Amino acid sequence: MGNAILMKIKLNSRRPVKPRRVKASGPHPLIKEVAKKYLEISESILVAIDVRQRVILINRKGCDILGVPKEEIIGQNWFNNFVPQRIREEARSVFQKLVAGSSGPAEYFENSVLTRDGQEKLIAWHNTVLRRPNGKVSATLSSGDDVTSLRTTERKAMAFYQAFRNSNDFMFFTDRNAVLQDVNNAFTRRFGYSREEAIGNTPRLVRSLRTSRELYVRMWRDILDPAKGFWRGRVVNQTKGGEEVPVILSITAVRDEKGKILGFVSSAVDISEQEDLHRRLAESESLAAIGSMAAVVAHEIRNPLGSIVTAASSIARDDLSAEDRRTLLTVLRNESQRLNKTLQDFLQYARPRQPKREQADLNQTVDEILSAIKADKRLLGNVTLEEALDKNLPPFPFDKDQLQQVLWNIILNALEAMGKKGRLKLTTASENKQAVIHIDDTGPGIPVESLKKIFQPFHTTKKQGTGLGLSIAQRIVMAHQGQLLVESQPGRGSRFSILLPLRGEPAL
Repeated sequence: MGNAILMKIKLNSRRPVKPRRVKASGPHPLIKEVAKKYLEISESILVAIDVRQRVILINRKGCDILGVPKEEIIGQNWFNNFVPQRIREEARSVFQKLVAGSSGPAEYFENSVLTRDGQEKLIAWHNTVLRRPNGKVSATLSSGDDVTSLRTTERKAMAFYQAFRNSNDFMFFTDRNAVLQDVNNAFTRRFGYSREEAIGNTPRLVRSLRTSRELYVRMWRDILDPAKGFWRGRVVNQTKGGEEVPVILSITAVRDEKGKILGFVSSAVDISEQEDLHRRLAESESLAAIGSMAAVVAHEIRNPLGSIVTAASSIARDDLSAEDRRTLLTVLRNESQRLNKTLQDFLQYARPRQPKREQADLNQTVDEILSAIKADKRLLGNVTLEEALDKNLPPFPFDKDQLQQVLWNIILNALEAMGKKGRLKLTTASENKQAVIHIDDTGPGIPVESLKKIFQPFHTTKKQGTGLGLSIAQRIVMAHQGQLLVESQPGRGSRFSILLPLRGEPAL
């Protein structure tokens, strides 16, 4: 028993064995796990930085972004080598706060990295700390995405949006159903609607009854046409208070990469001041034209009227011979016709008639004019008439009487310019959806100074004449949405060209 007691005392007197502390070394086990699962497959950058700011882990994506091989990154001071100097201290401060545990604002942030070729790339970082079993921070683990392109796009988008909001032009944006999504400051100032009143409404909010429904039909046809995709033209809008505002409006369809319409963006320029200025200018020009017309009227009426008064006074004499009486009657008839023609020109210029378009044959119209000229030897003189009429020219709508008047005015001028000798040729053709009539003469040509004014009213180089013939001709052709052109060189004759749309569309 004594031996047993002695043995017990010896056993109880042994020192307790303390657990042995194993010194940790190498990367934290969590880093190994992350590396195993995500290091090579992650689409984001993975970087682990120890407390001494050295890189202890980086994946292939990170190496690709930096343009540096892995072996040249591991062990390097991250901030000294891969962070731009201008933000280096700020980045270190964020890192130190994260390591110290005050990581609230530092868990997510954006800053730039420096690539081997000296470029900067903006990275959006998500950060966490890695701790040892004793709770002490051993490293940070950061996952990052390259947002350089995204932020550049955002900055551009913001710049465009600021340009939209602050533009002096009226601008708005609608969705594909033409519901207003946003309007700019100029829109709200000019039309009197707040953004809240406008958004969710449609552009009919500012539509005026002065703009026809047909115009809007043509507008949307052009906008929705994939080959065109926009419309630009003049419309009249209306403010909240009822004021009419003429604008030059441009609307463009916004499409995605597949061509699907996402919405419509519109820009408009107020042309109220310009139109008011044009009205004042037109009034001034009208007053000047009235002065010119008064002078021409006085001259063109006074001369034949004087001849008529003299002939009328003389014809009553009893001692007149039969031959003298016939001469006076001829003077009365000719001067009366001349006076009537002058008055007709003035009335037609002052009160132009809209064309009555009916389906007609242009070649037949030209042929009738030529037949009438050929039949009048006194008018034709020794001029040779030629014609080259396109037999394939289809009938199309035009005012036959008005077009004959245009042809008469041009042909009579040509015959008079040629002194009733030379060659006059009429040609018809179909070009670019237009009917074309060329009238070529071999006269002396038109002087350069007169060529610039040839269609101006009351401009004439003749001793007699109102100077309204070509002005009236041009007005008739323009009323047909066509063009009247002239080419001439002194000594080499002249060419007048009449261009008319074949299907009611404006001639180009």
